[in-house]
Amino acid sequence: MPKDVNKNTASIGDAVIETVGGVIKFKKDFEAWEKKCRGANSGMKKGSLLYAVENHVTSPRRGSPNDGNSGAHTMLRRIRKMLVDRANGIFYEEDAETLEAIVNDLEGLKDDASLNPQNIVFSIPKKFNAKTGSYARGVEMEKVYGHYLSTFYSKKYGTADRQKDGWVSDKENTATPPIYQALYGGNLVPVGLVDVLNKAIEDIDDQNYIATIRTSKPAKTLQSIPDFKTRLGRAINSAKTEEGVSTSKVMRLMSGKSFKVPPTGKAQKMLSRYMKVPDLGGTITEFTIELTPAKTRKLIKDYMGSNMRVKVSPIIKSWKEVLL
Repeated sequence: MPKDVNKNTASIGDAVIETVGGVIKFKKDFEAWEKKCRGANSGMKKGSLLYAVENHVTSPRRGSPNDGNSGAHTMLRRIRKMLVDRANGIFYEEDAETLEAIVNDLEGLKDDASLNPQNIVFSIPKKFNAKTGSYARGVEMEKVYGHYLSTFYSKKYGTADRQKDGWVSDKENTATPPIYQALYGGNLVPVGLVDVLNKAIEDIDDQNYIATIRTSKPAKTLQSIPDFKTRLGRAINSAKTEEGVSTSKVMRLMSGKSFKVPPTGKAQKMLSRYMKVPDLGGTITEFTIELTPAKTRKLIKDYMGSNMRVKVSPIIKSWKEVLL
């Protein structure tokens, strides 16, 4: 039978967790972004645009206030580690929080004059020969921002003029050099890294899961979930006999059945704790649980103890349970 490529399944803690309604495409989207940057022109003398982003502020220029630990390369390292750690396709609430922090850091680059790719400073002569780029000694210099491939540089050294493409500007916060486009989107990279991360956060928050619980722990805690408690009560009522409550019938009616989980934080956190699963990003919509005779008897006892209206005789065992 072919594998269902539209879901991810993983054993975590005391449960098997399965995605519902598709999978989180963060890895696919990030790899598509990497591929786009790998094939894009960085305008640098060496390497692709991806290489330029990977080396953003790794080796600060002389006089720069940056220590090499605050550029985009540090964020790529965190993203790649997350994708390795979440190779099973199951993401947690802490992952969404980490990505939100990275997005905030990337947006923060825009406010940092020394880190914003738009504001990388280059000095060019204010007046130069429009054909050859030559200029008189002692001519006044002026600043341009974003990239070195200015109109002056193209005339002087015969390179492409990227000032007309918007890579270079004579004003701060207006240039759109390749690294800026890789991070925030542009003609070179229509879907920037920030877009990829924001979509990943949304997908993680919107993902639904079902859980198959596999634990020997008593299931009393699950009675705080209304659907489970209601159906347990029905199972107990239908399993009543003159001798008492049939454990085997309750187990048959409850074991392996799906129970709906409220989307509230309290129910989600309780279920996660019971399963020993870290808080998932998204919502557990339903769960199933495999019951044993011992766990079922304990469930019946706990239910009867907390619901005084249920008047039944002692719990009875099936003949199979007696023989065992």
